[in-house]
Amino acid sequence: MRFLLDGSVGYHVAGLGVVFDAASHTQRHFDKHSEEVTAIAFASDRRTVATGDLGRRPKVLVWDALSMQVAHEFQGQLQQGVKSLAFSPSGRLLAAVDSSEDSRVAVFNIAQGMCVAVAKGDRSQILDVNFGSDSLLATAGVGHLSFWSLGKGLASKPAAWGA
Repeated sequence: MRFLLDGSVGYHVAGLGVVFDAASHTQRHFDKHSEEVTAIAFASDRRTVATGDLGRRPKVLVWDALSMQVAHEFQGQLQQGVKSLAFSPSGRLLAAVDSSEDSRVAVFNIAQGMCVAVAKGDRSQILDVNFGSDSLLATAGVGHLSFWSLGKGLASKPAAWGA
């Protein structure tokens, strides 16, 4: 959930992205997913939203919360549903983690509308992804913390546990 540029609040429920305007007590629905929406992320511009859904070939849709129009659709890089999404600090990149056995991690270039990297994450369940910069991200989950560098692909380095 996040406050958006126009003061409304964005969130997801069932197969929808929802934008709720508390002042007018109205909702607008983003209904372009055909499966249940399982993840949502908001860019720093407080206008651009990404939602990911469940399914064997899940979709990640990037859309404008004010116009409710799709900017980009990504499909084919992930398997068995989207677990987590995160925009980079600049808003140029979007990371996604799926629910597959290998917790695949994908990074999309929003401006170019293309996938720039995909890698196997971990056999342990990854629950969250976040960017530190446009070239560094981290994934965390059950017995899992890894740092990823984005260059010509994705390279991961597990965190060192203990002292």
